[in-house]
Amino acid sequence: MLLSSGERISMALLAMAIHSMGFEARSYTGPQAGMRTDSRYGSARIVEVEPTRVRGALDEGAIVIVAGFQGLNDDTQDITTLGRGGSDTTAVALASALDADVCEIYSDVDGIFTADPRVVPHARKLDTIGAEEMLELAANGAKVLYIRAVEFARRHGVLIHARSSFTATEGTYVLGEGMTDPANPREQPWKSRSSPGSPPISARPRSPSSACRTCPARPPRSSRSSRTPGRTST
Repeated sequence: MLLSSGERISMALLAMAIHSMGFEARSYTGPQAGMRTDSRYGSARIVEVEPTRVRGALDEGAIVIVAGFQGLNDDTQDITTLGRGGSDTTAVALASALDADVCEIYSDVDGIFTADPRVVPHARKLDTIGAEEMLELAANGAKVLYIRAVEFARRHGVLIHARSSFTATEGTYVLGEGMTDPANPREQPWKSRSSPGSPPISARPRSPSSACRTCPARPPRSSRSSRTPGRTST
């Protein structure tokens, strides 16, 4: 309970700030949002998401704030924490359960780079990267996205957009098998490195007019895991 209190305080304060601006906002803890986990405290795994209250609030036009990093174990009825990268994983799991077009994850950099731009000044930002390549980067220390979040997105067909909290610059799209680049929908669907003809890990050139201004189109259904809408299981 103590470890999950920081997120709970933050979500309540954010809801109050949004209310003060004249908008309807509702905050939910992980358990209230339907996050169900196993019983490994400190590194629990999400086993199911049933976001009934979140869906209802969204349908009513409210801004929904969900505390990440936490869930509930049904067997013990105790609060659990997800461990390192738990907030990213929560966001991806909710995006999957809500059948969202995209899951946007914000950090202090503009996207995924060929190296840490704070260390290597000439590092290039990638416009797109495959989920398998992103898993390798995360496993080898890249901290923009955490490995559990990327793996969850890959398994459940969630499109991740990694971008900056401080600018409106378009970031990097993490593409799973069969997904197309939202800014270049006419390109061939992404293939993993194990598939013939898979693209290299490199930045794809874009013209300024090709920047995505709205939520990107959903990947083909054939590339997404079959599941009951509004419910996700690992």
